[in-house]
Amino acid sequence: MKFFKIQPAFQLNIIFFTAMCIVLLIFSDKLPSISNFLVIYASIVLFQFCICNIKENVFLTFIRDIGLPVLSVLIAFDTVGELIPLLNPDDIDRELLKLDYSILGFYPYVAFEKIASPLLTELMQISYCFYYALPFLLGYYLIKKGQKIVFYRALFIVIFCYYLSYIGYMIFPALGPRYSMPGMFQQELNGVFLANTIRDFLNYLEGIKRDAFPSGHVGISLVILFLMLKYSRKLFWISLVPVLFLIISTIYCRYHYFSDVLGGIFLAVVSLVAGNLYYNFWLKKMGIPFLKDKDGYKLKVLVKTGSKMPGVEGIEEDTLQIKLRAQPHDGLANKELIELLSELLHIPKSRLEIAKGRTSRQKVVRIKGEIA
Repeated sequence: MKFFKIQPAFQLNIIFFTAMCIVLLIFSDKLPSISNFLVIYASIVLFQFCICNIKENVFLTFIRDIGLPVLSVLIAFDTVGELIPLLNPDDIDRELLKLDYSILGFYPYVAFEKIASPLLTELMQISYCFYYALPFLLGYYLIKKGQKIVFYRALFIVIFCYYLSYIGYMIFPALGPRYSMPGMFQQELNGVFLANTIRDFLNYLEGIKRDAFPSGHVGISLVILFLMLKYSRKLFWISLVPVLFLIISTIYCRYHYFSDVLGGIFLAVVSLVAGNLYYNFWLKKMGIPFLKDKDGYKLKVLVKTGSKMPGVEGIEEDTLQIKLRAQPHDGLANKELIELLSELLHIPKSRLEIAKGRTSRQKVVRIKGEIA
């Protein structure tokens, strides 16, 4: 399989871990042992290549689309956290502290101490944990709805945001207020029921890592919130308030500086803009056989209905082959085709129409206007 034909999310995995192998080799003189890291990173690259070339089934699709991405993000976070003190030992906490004061005129994490209470701490600590559920919430919704193409776009953008944040950690290492400036605080933040347990568990799970700038919690949460706004207004409104509390909790719970939050917002914007630009570029260059028309483009499509795994099956000569969940009754298959192409090409459904073959497996779809 040609590398460029692989889904962008899987390309990204290969590129990131290959780049990390190169970083390890370049800075090998600073590292006591790189063999374990090289084996882990090279194994992920090799496994990613292999699983993208194996014929699909339900189990392997789950491993490829969910299992491996989740495992890769976790491994990257943990190993990058171990490497940062060796690669770049100069923390920038004092600079971020000064930047916070220059922007606000006070330290927000210290100011929150004046209004802290066990109940508020409980709310903030639980809100902070909502971050861990967000990717699965969006992924489950898209897969459940059969929006596999949207799922792949979302998967790419979210993983892109994760890896950008890890690169940020390596360039701008910072511990965060809870570890770097403990003397600023007069009391520990204690909750009522779960807050203390959650805090201690996260401290044990993550350890002391230089992962404050930019705030991945803020960046990832905002990216997913935007994707929810685009693909599920219901999920968006359900998640809006928890995400806002989550952002506040990053400062209240002393995990992040105010500057980290601003960095997280910037991270989200870059991920969404650059991620969508590349994904659209990939779609345009991967070989979808568009035919230029006087009012836009035409696309020949061969559909297979009643599929359990809807999505693009492949490209055969000048025809795009697509699997649909719907059966060819009452226009349901045609409706799903338009929705799927809208998701795939990232253009409004109003610009798509079936010009020929409404009752046939072979169809011609007209696309009005230009394709980004």
